[in-house]
Amino acid sequence: MHLKRFIPNALFFMIMLLVGPAVMSAELICDQDYPVVDQTVLVQLKSTENIDYNMVSLLAEYRPNSATNTTREITDRVRPGVWRFTPQSAGLVQLRAIQNADSVKGRTQNILASKNISVKFNGLPGYGLLVLFTAGTILFGGIIISVAHALKFKPSDNVPTT
Repeated sequence: MHLKRFIPNALFFMIMLLVGPAVMSAELICDQDYPVVDQTVLVQLKSTENIDYNMVSLLAEYRPNSATNTTREITDRVRPGVWRFTPQSAGLVQLRAIQNADSVKGRTQNILASKNISVKFNGLPGYGLLVLFTAGTILFGGIIISVAHALKFKPSDNVPTT
């Protein structure tokens, strides 16, 4: 009974495993795993397909899937398929290689590859340290006050005398 459902499902998953890697034929490669703000890195588009690199543009979306995201096009090309990217702010950045094409409906964009990278600060963030010390002072100050108040409490003070 279970064998009748297992064989079609197994065949489906085996076909998907064989076809799946063929669909993902392009990838973005960054020369640094964790780039730093205001330091230039090279981003390369590698593909197994024949791509016209002149029709490919690279977009950097800062804080992807956020209400405050910003998208910028990277225009500094070293050679076809290789761009110089200088991150402007720290945080998550999604790099997307998009192939522009003209069709009957107008200009269409086909996403060839995307890569999420984490951009680091180029130094120690001063406001972060200020928030850290303020939060620590409030937290530990409250603990010290509550412990001092608890140690001043004497049970004999609240016992009614009759």
